[in-house]
Amino acid sequence: MRGAQRGGWPYARYIFVAITMMRFIYLKTVTAVCVMGMAAFPAIAAFNSAVFAGDDYPVIAADVNPGKTAVGEPVKYRVIISGEGALRMRVTLPQRDAQYPLPGADAKNEKTADGVPLCIVHDAEQKDASRLGKVSRTLTVSLSYYRPGRYALPDIDIDGPDGVKIGYRVPVIDVRAVNPQGEFQDIEPPLDLYGNYLRVLVLCACLFAVAAALFFGWRYWKKRKVVDAPVPEPPRPIDVFMRELEALKKKRFIENEKSGEFAVELSRIFRKYVSALFEINAMEMTDAEMINAVRRGVPAFAAGPLCGDMAALARLWSLSKFAEFPPSEGELRANLEAAAGVAKRLSREARRARD
Repeated sequence: MRGAQRGGWPYARYIFVAITMMRFIYLKTVTAVCVMGMAAFPAIAAFNSAVFAGDDYPVIAADVNPGKTAVGEPVKYRVIISGEGALRMRVTLPQRDAQYPLPGADAKNEKTADGVPLCIVHDAEQKDASRLGKVSRTLTVSLSYYRPGRYALPDIDIDGPDGVKIGYRVPVIDVRAVNPQGEFQDIEPPLDLYGNYLRVLVLCACLFAVAAALFFGWRYWKKRKVVDAPVPEPPRPIDVFMRELEALKKKRFIENEKSGEFAVELSRIFRKYVSALFEINAMEMTDAEMINAVRRGVPAFAAGPLCGDMAALARLWSLSKFAEFPPSEGELRANLEAAAGVAKRLSREARRARD
């Protein structure tokens, strides 16, 4: 029983020895790695200081929005450089132009056989920013792709202060074809204009009816306005004669010894008055014919005196026009007053004869 306990499992001693050796080797390895890391840390720090002169290593991130697009649709390609050394980076932005190289083709920007570019750069700009002590430089490129497929976006050259190019992960974009079957699209069928013609005709008819109604309404209103307007009463012949007689006096024919002109003008005014009063053409009559026409237009009891006074007026007018010795100024003035008196008597007797 004791011998069995002493002997026990025969491999236990070997397992214990192996575990002890593995622990020893592990501790030695960890110690060696730590010592080597501490020895290499000054060298790494010195290298960073030599390259960036004490500045933080810049971080470059790139993205495209949207990640999937169609032919001809614009996309935004953005590259952000952040870190203390961001503003010291030298950046070369893509030119605003069409880019023709295809994957696997020559890198030169040469036009393809079909003339369709891979993409067109519409705009490219850079913007520096500083916020809360952190500086950054944002590069934004606006472009459109014109060939379907999967492409890496144009690589933007970013050089460090020492002229060494700094790389970054360039995003990839998927471009789908808009019309892969080449079918006609966005073509509307012929427009049916029958309904439009009918509406236009109805509209024209309505406009014509409105215009006709406005026209005839305006004519009716104008005609009614003319009918409703009071007709002005024509001036009486005696009033016209007296106004013309006053105008004759202002010409001062008598004062200037122009008896002939005075006789001719007074005879004309009187004959015009008689023509309007008795509705005759006294201007073309002789003195005797005019007196006889007046005799028929006044009462018989007044015809004799009136006709005698008219004959006296006519004799003086003839004498003034043809006599060698013209009448005196007094005779002419008396003739003027007598003509006014005869005209008033004629107006009164003519009205009495009509009544």
